[in-house]
Amino acid sequence: MNRDSQTRLRRDAGQSCMAFVKALKMTTFLVTYDINKEKPKPDRDRAKLLAHIKTFAFAYLSESSYAIDCQLTAPQLYNLLRQHLDPDDTIYVITLTRRWDGFGPTAVNRWLQQRLGLAG
Repeated sequence: MNRDSQTRLRRDAGQSCMAFVKALKMTTFLVTYDINKEKPKPDRDRAKLLAHIKTFAFAYLSESSYAIDCQLTAPQLYNLLRQHLDPDDTIYVITLTRRWDGFGPTAVNRWLQQRLGLAG
């Protein structure tokens, strides 16, 4: 095998490794929901939703808002969480990007900084 072939193989292997690393990259999402409390829900409730949310790396933002880190896409995460809600409930799964600003507990700020970089 000549030098050009070896270089090409290393480059191709390197690109494959980079693609694999990118595929493993976690995405940070904002998950916010509102459960209609007027109707009892025997098989779908807040506890089941929260238990599922807490299977991921997460930061508690407010009563019904979490930042979640996972390897899923927004539609995949939405579909997993939506199964715990009724049609009269609401849920949004929003992909977070680098730019963010906020004020809150130091642990939450640190969690967001580790995943999204410094605020502002």
